[in-house]
Amino acid sequence: MDKQEIIKIIKEDSDFGELKNMFDEPNMFKVTNMCFTETWHSSFWSWLFDPQGSHGFKTEPLSLLFKTINEDACFPDSTLIFTQPNEKGLSEKICQKKGYKKCEFDTFININYKRTVIIEYKIKAQIEKEQIKRYIDVMESDKDCIFIYVVPITQKEVLLKTYNELEDNYKKWHCLTFQDLYENILCPLFDKHKNDCCPYDNSKMVLISDYMKNLRCNRGGIRIAYTQEEQEKADSFFNKRKQQLNELQEIYENEIICKPREQRTAFFDNDDDEALFSYISGILFYLEHKTPQFNKPYFKLAYQIDFEGKTITGNDYKEVFIKLIEQIVEEGLMEKLLDNNGRLFYENSAIPAITKSQDDKIGKGYYTEIKPYFINTHYGIGEFNKVIDKIIEKFNIIWPKKHSLSRTLWPN
Repeated sequence: MDKQEIIKIIKEDSDFGELKNMFDEPNMFKVTNMCFTETWHSSFWSWLFDPQGSHGFKTEPLSLLFKTINEDACFPDSTLIFTQPNEKGLSEKICQKKGYKKCEFDTFININYKRTVIIEYKIKAQIEKEQIKRYIDVMESDKDCIFIYVVPITQKEVLLKTYNELEDNYKKWHCLTFQDLYENILCPLFDKHKNDCCPYDNSKMVLISDYMKNLRCNRGGIRIAYTQEEQEKADSFFNKRKQQLNELQEIYENEIICKPREQRTAFFDNDDDEALFSYISGILFYLEHKTPQFNKPYFKLAYQIDFEGKTITGNDYKEVFIKLIEQIVEEGLMEKLLDNNGRLFYENSAIPAITKSQDDKIGKGYYTEIKPYFINTHYGIGEFNKVIDKIIEKFNIIWPKKHSLSRTLWPN
C-alpha cells in the first residue's frame, strides 16, 4: 500500500475525524494567538485564585487547589487573602534576599498575613533546580509557605526526577501538572456553575470554557490537558489503524534515508500531509501519557543541523543548539564566533548568548557550561533562531526551514 492510500484510510477513519474536530475547535485564546506563554497562564490562574476576582467564585477555586495538594482548605468569610498578580496590578510579586538573584513569583497568595502560597508555572522553559532551591532559600523566614510547581504532563517525569535529586531540606514543593489543575479545579468548577449565569451574563464561564479548550489545543503534536472522551477515541483509533501507522512510519523513514542530506527535511508532499502528521502525533500523545503499556518512542518531529560534514539532531531547538556548540568547541572554532571581549550577542541584546566570563552570567541556572565557555540556554525558540542565524553566517551551515523526522519506532 502506498503513502497516499494509507493517508486516505486514516483521513476517512471516524475516530480520527472526531479527534481532528476536537483539536480544531476554536477558542478566543487560540484565535488571538494568546495564552501560549507562562505569563498568560500565570495571569489566568492568579485571576481565578483571587477571591476578589471578577469571576465571583470567591474562595472556591483556591479551596479546590488546596484539596488537590491535600492541604487544609477552610476559608471563613473573615479570611484576608491577597493575590498577585491581580486585575488591578499585572506585575508579579518580587522578593529579594541578599546574595540571591531576585525571585519573581508567577502566582503569589498571602492568607491572613500568615500563610503564603507560591506557584511556578512552566510551559516551554526548562525546569531549573537552582530556581527551585532559590525560592525556598529566599522564603526561608516564612515557616508556613506552600510551594507548587506546575508543568505540562510531558514534563512530569523530568520534574519528579529533578525533585528527587534535591537535598531533603528543599523537598517542599508540590509537583503538579496542568492536567491535575484541569481535572481537579477547572472541570468541577465548570460543571457546577455552567448553568448558574443568565444568557446575558455568562462571560466568566465562556472565558473558563475557552481556557479549558486552549489547554487541549494541539501544540506540535502534544497538548497540556485532555478529556476522557479524547483518550478513548485515541485508543480506538490506534487499535484500528496500528498497521497503517507502522507502514506510514516506514515510508517516511525510507524517504528521508534515500534523499541527499540537504533535502532530508522536505519529506511531506504538501501542507495537508504535514498537518496530518501533527494530528497523528497529537493522538498518540494520549497513549504515551495515559496508557501504561505504551512506553516506547513514537512517531514525532525532531530537528537537525549539518555542520562540518556531521548531522546533529535533537528533540528540540535547545538540544540541537547545545550539541552544535559542543561540536564547535571540540573543533576549536569558537573564537571565530566571539568578539574581542570573548562574547557573542544576538541583535541588540545586552545579555550575551555565549561568553567566556563568569561575570557575564545573568542568574543561576540560566547558563550551560561547555568549558571554557558559558552558553545562555534560557532562550525561547525565537532567540535560539537568532543565535543560530549568526552561527550560520559564520560557518555557512545548513539549518532546515522545516522539521525533520527523528528515527523512532512505533510500539509493538
